[in-house]
Amino acid sequence: MTKNTLLSVRISQRLNTKLEKLAKLTGRTKSWLVDSILAERVDPEIEFAELTLKAEREAERVGTTPRGQVVELMRAKPTSTTA
Repeated sequence: MTKNTLLSVRISQRLNTKLEKLAKLTGRTKSWLVDSILAERVDPEIEFAELTLKAEREAERVGTTPRGQVVELMRAKPTSTTA
């Protein structure tokens, strides 16, 4: 049997209302729903974060500019108006 861990989080009233509605519709508890939803999302999020980190390290290794820096540069560059 798996041991459970208590996790306390703050959520918006709007999200709480939606969870309550879903719990009522499905006959599940809000805790069960949150656990189930997180269980589905955590592995893909870990994979994405690991791939992003790997890509950033590879970009640094080969001397390319990381995406975040490109986005920052594009946002900082004033737009030119040509007539």
